[in-house]
Amino acid sequence: LFVCTRSTDLLICIGMLPIALSFLGGRNTGVLRDSAGVCHFWAVLWYILPYFSVAVVSVLSFTRTFTLMRPLSPLREGIVFGTLAAYMMFLVFRTVISLFLHPAVNFLYDRRTVMCVETVHLNKYEHY
Repeated sequence: LFVCTRSTDLLICIGMLPIALSFLGGRNTGVLRDSAGVCHFWAVLWYILPYFSVAVVSVLSFTRTFTLMRPLSPLREGIVFGTLAAYMMFLVFRTVISLFLHPAVNFLYDRRTVMCVETVHLNKYEHY
């Protein structure tokens, strides 16, 4: 679980590099601004990784509590990692399916926040 936590945090830190480079370039340059595909991929990852990071820390806290309450009972690693894998699949499917089911959703580079933000283009007959 510690490796999973460190890997998730490392991916979050790597995901912040394009934002830092955009800030250093005066908000006018950067990987996110130059490519719509990269912006879209980054935004999807940015929706998934923080939720997964919280889930990993929650499972880690649960396993520590379980170990303190029952020190001689073995904890099944398959159940722990299966739970995390199922949650990751849920996050990926939820994000990808929501994007494909609503084609008006798009990710565009916002110069003010230096991030790719979700925008929804609605026609005049749609009300949400």
